Amino acid sequence: MMRVAFFALLTGLIALAQVSKGARIEGIVVTADGKPMAGAQVKLSRRVVVQGTQVTTDGVYFTTSDVSGRFALEDITTGGTYLMNAQRSGFATGWYGARSAIAQPAAFSVQPGQVLKGVRLVMLPQGVIFGRVTDSNGEPVRDARVQAMRRGYQDGVRQMIAVKMAISDEQGKYRLENLNPGRYFLVVQSSAIVVTGGGQDPKMGVLRTYYPNATEELAAAPLDLGPGQEIPGMDIRLRQGKVFSVRGKVVTANGPPAAGFGILALPSTNGDSLQVLTTIRGKQNQTREDGSFELLGLPRGTYTLQGYNIATQGTRTAGRMEIRIFDEDVEDVVLSLGDAGAVSGRIRMEDGDLKTILTPDDARPLRELLASKTDVPGRMTVGLKDLSRLPMGNNPSAKIGDDGTFSVTGAAPGIYQLTFGSMSPDIYVKSARFNGVDVTRDPVDISAGAAGSLEILLSDRAAEISGTVSMGKDESPVGVTVSLWTRDAEPIRTTTADESGNFRFRGLRPGVYYLAGWDDIDPGLAQMRDFLTQFTSEAAKVELAERAHATAEVQVTPAAKRKAAEEKLP
Repeated sequence: MMRVAFFALLTGLIALAQVSKGARIEGIVVTADGKPMAGAQVKLSRRVVVQGTQVTTDGVYFTTSDVSGRFALEDITTGGTYLMNAQRSGFATGWYGARSAIAQPAAFSVQPGQVLKGVRLVMLPQGVIFGRVTDSNGEPVRDARVQAMRRGYQDGVRQMIAVKMAISDEQGKYRLENLNPGRYFLVVQSSAIVVTGGGQDPKMGVLRTYYPNATEELAAAPLDLGPGQEIPGMDIRLRQGKVFSVRGKVVTANGPPAAGFGILALPSTNGDSLQVLTTIRGKQNQTREDGSFELLGLPRGTYTLQGYNIATQGTRTAGRMEIRIFDEDVEDVVLSLGDAGAVSGRIRMEDGDLKTILTPDDARPLRELLASKTDVPGRMTVGLKDLSRLPMGNNPSAKIGDDGTFSVTGAAPGIYQLTFGSMSPDIYVKSARFNGVDVTRDPVDISAGAAGSLEILLSDRAAEISGTVSMGKDESPVGVTVSLWTRDAEPIRTTTADESGNFRFRGLRPGVYYLAGWDDIDPGLAQMRDFLTQFTSEAAKVELAERAHATAEVQVTPAAKRKAAEEKLP
């Protein structure tokens, strides 16, 4: 079956044996039809947790498959959680445990002295899409950005997701390589944005253009790419249309101009997060010394103006406002910067001492932490996740002091989700109140720009669910996605099954949970509440009390049912 071509299977025996030089992984790299592949580079990367954030290191161990396709990674002395893939020119990257081109790879544990045999990495020949970009007169366009997009899900919204990008050369030619099989849409945006009309003619600009020549996402023509297929001649002629300018000034909260800040105009109707390129006297998206800015080449529409601090590399959003462009330039815009003030508070433990769960602060440099032999959880943090879905959204966090106090600063006015880093899996948030309002499951609203006080109560009585995925005969369960959800606003969680079909969820609050398995699913769809609730009546149901250790057997949902439920989504 074609589905098997996407699997990165781990089959055969997993044996434990003490060896003097560390762990060893043995396997084979094959093509979709099972033929051995020589000369594939196999990379094993350790996924490290640093300061509450998962970081995948760059290729901890490498090897190359021999003439029979076999490989062995030896002397793995650093234990932890790993990801594995195989690469070779002319083939798309093959990830261990990824059950399709868009599925997440499966992580697996390796310990010193362990021997893993029977790893099987399956690789598909890469697809290629190429063509030319021309202007309205048929002349080649250089440095145009051509992106291959797919329809998918992010943050509960169906939207276009960028997969690959290429830049056109001096002849307007572009080439999108290393593409997995699937359905794609092409979109082009040129850096040559504005063409000024003569006399009383309106300004004309080069518009973002979808293949073959559409300016609207819904009118884009799909391209179905098969394994190893090349699709030539995908020529795109850029469209022109009326464009307008937005001029104004960026000021700080107390009035002075904000020089050197970045400005983006993000179209509210486009969900693919492609930034609208704008020009400010030769500098893209940057305010002048007096805080003024001029964004050029914007077509009609509704936009979110977003300011951000370039000095902090966009990690702190400075301000936002909505504007609408009808048939004339927008003048005298004033974008006020400044955060919403500190969100301070205190964390307490129910029937316990908070200090017992606070890992000592590790202030070593990131490079040194990554080189360490074990995961570095770091000091527990409290954070705010920006729910705006804007590309330059910020997610500030703060470490918790020994006395349980914290102060999160740098958040722009908006709606945020409460997050926790480096929290023990045996702990759950029993309650959280922001200015007296319960935000245990609901968002933290600081859209009015007011600071506030956050009181959080933790409990060390978290529950957990472990279980197995039920698959058909002779099918490997590795990489099967398992979704966990409730009927209320509890955050949705997902994980992948290991080579034995086992999975585990920890740090759960008491309540009723539902679980379903997916053989091949968009990762964003597996976390979408409107989709999952369609399966509540047939999902595995588990009721948890505090400190409960429940088990569940999860059936893989048939693809036809999954597709039918997906079609019902807006």
